[in-house]
Amino acid sequence: MIDKKQAECPRIREVLQELHDTGGAPDRDMLDHVLHCPDCAAFEAFLENLPSSLRDALDAAASSMSAPRYARVTPLPRKRRFSARQLTLAALAAGLLAVAIPASILTATVLRERAAMQETVAAYVNDLFRSSTTERVESAGNTPPSPSQALDSLLNDLAED
Repeated sequence: MIDKKQAECPRIREVLQELHDTGGAPDRDMLDHVLHCPDCAAFEAFLENLPSSLRDALDAAASSMSAPRYARVTPLPRKRRFSARQLTLAALAAGLLAVAIPASILTATVLRERAAMQETVAAYVNDLFRSSTTERVESAGNTPPSPSQALDSLLNDLAED
């Protein structure tokens, strides 16, 4: 069974290689691992004893090697996602719809109430005009009143109420 320290060895050795190549120093956790892991300590000793001329020769040899050729991987088709602009427009449309529906219901209700009120006022005024005209006709001896007399009669009736 591989313990936790041994599982970290490949990563530790890679970092040690990079630090050696760049001239860096390992941190405290890495030094602690190297002190307790004989394999990583041996790798660090190998790196320290590696002459720079050999390292340069290895780097030069590796630079002339061609890059590995991997099989071309085609990406999976992406699922369609909405852009921020599309989401903003959808939210704006939903907001406008949420305001427009109650506003149209309220407007229709107000228009119905206004029409009912106009009918009531028109019926009341017609009844007043009809009754005052009828009274004037009966009292004047069947001669219809002039429009100005009918208006005066209406105003008088309203003033009395």
